[in-house]
Amino acid sequence: MNTILVPTDFSAVAKKATDFAVSLAKTLDLKVKLVHAYQIETAFTYEAASVIQGQVEVAREESEKQLAALEAQVKIEGVEVDTFSAYGNITDVMFEMADNEDEEAVFVVMGTRGRHTTMERLMG
Repeated sequence: MNTILVPTDFSAVAKKATDFAVSLAKTLDLKVKLVHAYQIETAFTYEAASVIQGQVEVAREESEKQLAALEAQVKIEGVEVDTFSAYGNITDVMFEMADNEDEEAVFVVMGTRGRHTTMERLMG
């Protein structure tokens, strides 16, 4: 089954994008894959590796918890859904997933907070 990739940061804008993706998935009989990339807020070079790893683990657990809640909401709509959580920059994660032939992504649906300059409008 073909997939719609939906990157999310769990914001209100991302929720609207998810709702649109679910509607599209219903119409076209597609699967939805919710994607969240997490990072730690701060990491100082003088922190012990175990401290940094602990922060990454907390971020991963929170990401997976929020994805599970969103997944449950999408399942209520009767759409097949999968989740993916990864450490890193969302742009890098999405490029990697879009290039993955096993994903069979036919759409990427994502929200935007809006841009105000001409350059930002052109570049997204």
